[in-house]
Amino acid sequence: MRAKWHKIRFSARVDTDETMKQVAARVGQALGCTFAKGEFQRWYAEVAYVFGLKISIIGVGGVGGKNVAKLVGEVSEHAFRYAPDGSDDVDHERVDISAYVVDLLTVRTGLRWYRP
Repeated sequence: MRAKWHKIRFSARVDTDETMKQVAARVGQALGCTFAKGEFQRWYAEVAYVFGLKISIIGVGGVGGKNVAKLVGEVSEHAFRYAPDGSDDVDHERVDISAYVVDLLTVRTGLRWYRP
């Protein structure tokens, strides 16, 4: 019988003229974590680890030349690759919590977050 793991993820965006460091400070305060310089998919990012997730904030260009902060959360625990018996016979069910994160950050940061 295959083991079943639930992996949460999220993706959110906000249009902003703030630096990524400023956005990271707001998000960190809202989520109770601290961001530091890191990378996301080989690009510079502000990165934090909380609740078994790696959370990354990256500056990207938006429609009409807007500055956008892209926020991504993905499971960082390597143990999720293996079943409790150590085998790689694992079935992953991905759970997207983007809508919740968008609402939470909009309330807690004062910025207007949205789903991509």
